Amino acid sequence: VLWLDYSAGLLCLIGNSHGQRTELTAVMLELALDSAYHDARPVPAFALVFNLNDHSCVGDLAYARCPTCRGLGRQVRCAPLLVPDYTFLSWRYSGIDSYSASAVGFASAGAVPAEKRVCGWAGSVNSHKSRKIFSRVAAVNPTTLESWQRRVAIGQRAQISRWACLVDLPAIGYSGRLPLLLHSGRPLLFVERRMESWYLDTRQRGALASWDHYVPVEPALTGIVESATRILTTNASQAVAMAGRARALARRTLSLRTAVRYLMLQLLSAAWAPGLPPLAERLEAAAGGGDARAAAAARGVLPAADAIDEVAGSTFVQLVERFPHLFPIGADNDIVCTAATKTCRARTIQTAAVKLNPL
Repeated sequence: VLWLDYSAGLLCLIGNSHGQRTELTAVMLELALDSAYHDARPVPAFALVFNLNDHSCVGDLAYARCPTCRGLGRQVRCAPLLVPDYTFLSWRYSGIDSYSASAVGFASAGAVPAEKRVCGWAGSVNSHKSRKIFSRVAAVNPTTLESWQRRVAIGQRAQISRWACLVDLPAIGYSGRLPLLLHSGRPLLFVERRMESWYLDTRQRGALASWDHYVPVEPALTGIVESATRILTTNASQAVAMAGRARALARRTLSLRTAVRYLMLQLLSAAWAPGLPPLAERLEAAAGGGDARAAAAARGVLPAADAIDEVAGSTFVQLVERFPHLFPIGADNDIVCTAATKTCRARTIQTAAVKLNPL
């Protein structure tokens, strides 16, 4: 969870460190604010909660959200606005140093006939039960499906070169690799999941659509062998046409430039939203603490910071005291400060609970 605090051209992010996820989220936000200034869009001072988890139901902005969650004894609609994630810059954990370069490479690999005319997938089978199901089904249908479970890993571009059809299976949350896979021009079997993500938001113009850009598969993988067979044989020409539409859509809407612009629009929507609950209350909800008394006690003591000194000083101390589950003493908690106007001062403050690293 990140607290976004913006005022007078200075953006400060406070929260638990997620390594590359935190760093690149800060870069995406800076690019989004730069885009707003380039378009001469007014940007108000704001204090927002950004949920960086793979799935969430709380916060102002999120990479993914559950359709509903249980709260206060009833099902409630999850509220965060969906935004593009940091992988549009880089995803080193998955071997993607540059999204833009990988998109070009995937398209190039997909333009060449595949080594095997099967629908394939590679990854850890322990992340979701559907992955184990797929591996079992693939083992008894080797002429149609392939699950790469070898000691030597296979890169994502190599997967596109190897398989005529790709499979995207659920893990913990949303699919971070789906936007890149669509650049390949290979037909895609997409196993549906409960998580909502920005590129599948039907309210968005040009959103991905099942049967138009990919073939949907039920979470239990019912009928996946038949769907793969149709893609590879009986409906091969229609599958190729579908993959072509998906690649064209990916080029138009799933690039770093379009992701930054969509993030900018969603960020401004959240910043201008009327009647937001107090920041302390939203932080408490985002952390899952559920302590209404702590949230109430913190109201009014977490104002939007006007300067870097306030964020790194008393305001952050108050955050640590009020929300120890968000900011455990002794843990590495980053305050990442950056400025759309490029005027953020370079300084480092070291305390027992926090370090300040200029971006």
